[in-house]
Amino acid sequence: PSLHHEHWDPLWREAETRGMPCNFHVASAGIMNHVTWQGYSPDRLLAALSCFMFMNNSRSMVNLIFSGLLDRFPRMKFVSVESGIGWIPFVLEACEYQMAENMVNRGGLKLSPKEYFHRNIFASYWFEKDRTREDIEAVGADNVMFETDFPHPTCLYPGVREHVQASLGSMPPAVQRKVLYENAVRVYQLPSPV
Repeated sequence: PSLHHEHWDPLWREAETRGMPCNFHVASAGIMNHVTWQGYSPDRLLAALSCFMFMNNSRSMVNLIFSGLLDRFPRMKFVSVESGIGWIPFVLEACEYQMAENMVNRGGLKLSPKEYFHRNIFASYWFEKDRTREDIEAVGADNVMFETDFPHPTCLYPGVREHVQASLGSMPPAVQRKVLYENAVRVYQLPSPV
């Protein structure tokens, strides 16, 4: 059954009770067949499919927001892993617009899409750097975590420190701490490194 079906409620109840987040890895909503045009070389196909995979996580996020699951389990945390953050402001704006346009009575949902996201959903990024400051400000520094994607072939190795400086160096130290470790400590209930 779909993840918001009551069949899964014992799982969500136990995870919420234990404070255990659920991670949606990149492409968690599945890869659609025939998403690329025919005739791509293997390396070109891999590059194109890798880009499509980020957008699959938007499907998981939208389903979480509109499903009612987050009303039944308001303390449950979900993390979009290895999927970047640049797409999130657009998807949240689209969710807000579509809820206002198509759900006159909000279908029983208690919060707005942005409120659900800020309360229940987190995201991680690694390669993005051109608009990281704007994206973190739009998504919210409390909901973003940095990753290296090590040991995948597309990971930030070597050069992790340089990339962190390029993507976060202009941001206030408090925001850098949140993104680099404090949010992960809070979401995953880890011991604080400092």
